Amino acid sequence: MDVTTDIACEKAIKFLAKNVALAESDSRKPRLMHAMRVGMYLYDRGYAKEVVIGGFLHDTVEWEDMSTNAIKDIFGEWVLSIVLANTKDRDSNNVVDDMIARCVMCGNEALIVKTADIIDSFRWYVAQNNTKELTDHCVKTAEMIFHYKPQEWKDDIYDELHKWQKSVM
Repeated sequence: MDVTTDIACEKAIKFLAKNVALAESDSRKPRLMHAMRVGMYLYDRGYAKEVVIGGFLHDTVEWEDMSTNAIKDIFGEWVLSIVLANTKDRDSNNVVDDMIARCVMCGNEALIVKTADIIDSFRWYVAQNNTKELTDHCVKTAEMIFHYKPQEWKDDIYDELHKWQKSVM
Protein backbone atom coordinates (compact mmCIF):
# COMPACT_ATOMS: atom_id res chain seq x y z
CA MET A 1 0.00 0.00 0.00
CA ASP A 2 1.19 3.45 -0.84
CA VAL A 3 -0.39 6.85 -1.13
CA THR A 4 -0.24 7.03 -4.95
CA THR A 5 -2.02 3.68 -5.30
CA ASP A 6 -4.62 4.68 -2.73
CA ILE A 7 -5.30 7.99 -4.49
CA ALA A 8 -5.54 6.22 -7.86
CA CYS A 9 -8.00 3.74 -6.31
CA GLU A 10 -10.07 6.60 -4.93
CA LYS A 11 -10.18 8.15 -8.41
CA ALA A 12 -11.28 4.82 -9.89
CA ILE A 13 -13.98 4.35 -7.24
CA LYS A 14 -15.32 7.87 -7.81
CA PHE A 15 -15.26 7.23 -11.56
CA LEU A 16 -17.23 4.00 -11.09
CA ALA A 17 -19.75 5.56 -8.70
CA LYS A 18 -20.41 8.32 -11.20
CA ASN A 19 -20.64 6.11 -14.29
CA VAL A 20 -21.98 2.68 -13.36
CA ALA A 21 -25.73 2.23 -13.59
CA LEU A 22 -27.57 1.25 -10.44
CA ALA A 23 -28.36 -2.47 -10.42
CA GLU A 24 -31.92 -3.72 -10.45
CA SER A 25 -33.02 -6.31 -7.89
CA ASP A 26 -33.30 -8.92 -10.64
CA SER A 27 -29.86 -8.25 -12.13
CA ARG A 28 -27.61 -11.24 -12.62
CA LYS A 29 -24.80 -9.62 -10.63
CA PRO A 30 -24.75 -6.02 -9.32
CA ARG A 31 -22.04 -4.45 -11.47
CA LEU A 32 -20.70 -1.75 -9.17
CA MET A 33 -20.22 -4.16 -6.30
CA HIS A 34 -18.59 -6.68 -8.64
CA ALA A 35 -16.15 -4.05 -9.90
CA MET A 36 -15.36 -3.00 -6.33
CA ARG A 37 -14.71 -6.58 -5.23
CA VAL A 38 -12.42 -7.28 -8.20
CA GLY A 39 -10.40 -4.10 -7.64
CA MET A 40 -10.15 -4.67 -3.89
CA TYR A 41 -9.18 -8.32 -4.37
CA LEU A 42 -6.21 -7.17 -6.45
CA TYR A 43 -5.43 -4.28 -4.09
CA ASP A 44 -5.47 -6.54 -1.01
CA ARG A 45 -3.00 -8.89 -2.69
CA GLY A 46 -0.53 -6.13 -3.50
CA TYR A 47 -0.74 -6.05 -7.28
CA ALA A 48 0.67 -3.06 -9.17
CA LYS A 49 -1.42 0.10 -9.24
CA GLU A 50 -2.34 -0.27 -12.93
CA VAL A 51 -3.50 -3.85 -12.38
CA VAL A 52 -5.67 -2.79 -9.43
CA ILE A 53 -7.18 0.11 -11.39
CA GLY A 54 -7.71 -2.23 -14.35
CA GLY A 55 -9.58 -4.51 -11.95
CA PHE A 56 -11.87 -1.73 -10.82
CA LEU A 57 -12.54 -0.62 -14.39
CA HIS A 58 -12.49 -3.99 -16.23
CA ASP A 59 -16.20 -3.90 -17.22
CA THR A 60 -16.65 -0.19 -17.87
CA VAL A 61 -16.33 -0.28 -21.65
CA GLU A 62 -18.30 -3.50 -22.08
CA TRP A 63 -21.19 -2.85 -19.69
CA GLU A 64 -21.25 0.90 -19.16
CA ASP A 65 -20.32 1.98 -22.69
CA MET A 66 -17.60 4.22 -21.29
CA SER A 67 -15.48 6.33 -23.56
CA THR A 68 -12.05 4.83 -24.04
CA ASN A 69 -10.71 8.38 -24.23
CA ALA A 70 -12.02 9.15 -20.74
CA ILE A 71 -10.31 6.06 -19.30
CA LYS A 72 -7.07 6.85 -21.13
CA ASP A 73 -7.11 10.53 -20.11
CA ILE A 74 -7.75 9.80 -16.44
CA PHE A 75 -5.94 6.48 -15.89
CA GLY A 76 -3.46 6.18 -18.75
CA GLU A 77 -2.80 4.04 -21.81
CA TRP A 78 -1.69 0.93 -19.88
CA VAL A 79 -4.88 0.79 -17.79
CA LEU A 80 -6.94 1.30 -20.95
CA SER A 81 -5.07 -1.61 -22.58
CA ILE A 82 -5.92 -3.86 -19.63
CA VAL A 83 -9.57 -2.79 -19.72
CA LEU A 84 -9.86 -3.32 -23.49
CA ALA A 85 -8.24 -6.75 -23.27
CA ASN A 86 -10.93 -7.64 -20.68
CA THR A 87 -13.76 -6.33 -22.87
CA LYS A 88 -15.80 -8.86 -24.83
CA ASP A 89 -16.12 -8.33 -28.56
CA ARG A 90 -19.78 -9.24 -29.07
CA ASP A 91 -19.19 -9.55 -32.83
CA SER A 92 -16.70 -12.39 -32.35
CA ASN A 93 -17.75 -15.94 -33.09
CA ASN A 94 -15.96 -17.11 -29.93
CA VAL A 95 -16.42 -14.25 -27.48
CA VAL A 96 -14.66 -15.80 -24.49
CA ASP A 97 -11.80 -17.33 -26.51
CA ASP A 98 -11.22 -14.01 -28.23
CA MET A 99 -11.18 -12.07 -24.95
CA ILE A 100 -8.80 -14.46 -23.18
CA ALA A 101 -6.48 -14.52 -26.19
CA ARG A 102 -6.42 -10.69 -26.15
CA CYS A 103 -5.63 -10.73 -22.42
CA VAL A 104 -2.66 -13.02 -23.10
CA MET A 105 -1.51 -10.78 -25.96
CA CYS A 106 -1.75 -7.75 -23.67
CA GLY A 107 0.26 -9.49 -20.95
CA ASN A 108 0.11 -11.34 -17.65
CA GLU A 109 -1.37 -8.27 -15.93
CA ALA A 110 -4.47 -8.32 -18.14
CA LEU A 111 -4.95 -12.04 -17.56
CA ILE A 112 -4.57 -11.54 -13.81
CA VAL A 113 -7.43 -9.01 -13.96
CA LYS A 114 -9.59 -11.47 -15.92
CA THR A 115 -8.73 -14.20 -13.41
CA ALA A 116 -9.74 -11.97 -10.48
CA ASP A 117 -12.96 -11.19 -12.36
CA ILE A 118 -13.78 -14.89 -12.74
CA ILE A 119 -12.85 -15.70 -9.14
CA ASP A 120 -15.34 -13.07 -8.02
CA SER A 121 -17.94 -14.54 -10.37
CA PHE A 122 -17.32 -18.00 -8.90
CA ARG A 123 -17.80 -16.61 -5.39
CA TRP A 124 -20.94 -14.71 -6.36
CA TYR A 125 -22.66 -17.52 -8.25
CA VAL A 126 -21.80 -20.10 -5.57
CA ALA A 127 -23.39 -17.79 -2.98
CA GLN A 128 -26.43 -17.39 -5.25
CA ASN A 129 -26.57 -21.15 -5.90
CA ASN A 130 -26.64 -20.33 -9.63
CA THR A 131 -25.36 -23.51 -11.25
CA LYS A 132 -26.16 -22.29 -14.77
CA GLU A 133 -23.79 -19.29 -14.53
CA LEU A 134 -21.20 -21.42 -12.72
CA THR A 135 -21.08 -24.00 -15.50
CA ASP A 136 -21.89 -21.82 -18.53
CA HIS A 137 -19.75 -18.84 -17.56
CA CYS A 138 -17.26 -19.45 -14.75
CA VAL A 139 -16.04 -22.96 -15.52
CA LYS A 140 -15.83 -22.31 -19.27
CA THR A 141 -13.93 -19.05 -18.81
CA ALA A 142 -11.53 -20.70 -16.35
CA GLU A 143 -10.91 -23.47 -18.90
CA MET A 144 -10.03 -20.86 -21.52
CA ILE A 145 -7.70 -19.04 -19.11
CA PHE A 146 -5.78 -22.27 -18.48
CA HIS A 147 -5.83 -23.12 -22.18
CA TYR A 148 -4.31 -19.82 -23.30
CA LYS A 149 -2.12 -18.94 -20.28
CA PRO A 150 1.57 -19.48 -21.05
CA GLN A 151 3.05 -22.10 -18.73
CA GLU A 152 5.78 -19.72 -17.57
CA TRP A 153 3.24 -17.26 -16.15
CA LYS A 154 3.19 -18.18 -12.48
CA ASP A 155 1.02 -16.43 -9.91
CA ASP A 156 -0.95 -17.60 -6.87
CA ILE A 157 -4.13 -16.22 -8.44
CA TYR A 158 -4.09 -19.03 -11.02
CA ASP A 159 -3.88 -21.61 -8.23
CA GLU A 160 -6.90 -20.03 -6.56
CA LEU A 161 -8.85 -20.06 -9.84
CA HIS A 162 -8.01 -23.74 -10.28
CA LYS A 163 -9.39 -24.51 -6.80
CA TRP A 164 -12.65 -22.70 -7.60
CA GLN A 165 -12.91 -24.48 -10.93
CA LYS A 166 -12.42 -27.90 -9.32
CA SER A 167 -14.86 -27.13 -6.51
CA VAL A 168 -17.84 -26.81 -8.85
CA MET A 169 -16.99 -29.50 -11.38
